[in-house]
Amino acid sequence: TKTDVATLPYSGTSATHRVSSAPPSVAGEPAAAAKQPMAPPMYMGKTPHNWLTLKSGTDTIVLRVSERVYAQLKDALASHSVQVQEEK
Repeated sequence: TKTDVATLPYSGTSATHRVSSAPPSVAGEPAAAAKQPMAPPMYMGKTPHNWLTLKSGTDTIVLRVSERVYAQLKDALASHSVQVQEEK
């Protein structure tokens, strides 16, 4: 069975995509995570990932997705007139 983790209406939803080793800042501050003293930044040198940020009103959802899933989500959002903005 499926369980909804979160739901957003399509109307009024904005979407932003970026490829980066670190999540976007709206996902929270990664430096707040526990780490060893003198450790390098958590995402330094890591493989870049696809990050999709969805915003609706005061709600924000950040998803780390594969290239294939991103393409599927982008098409599904476009079918509901939600355009994905590419972030550099």
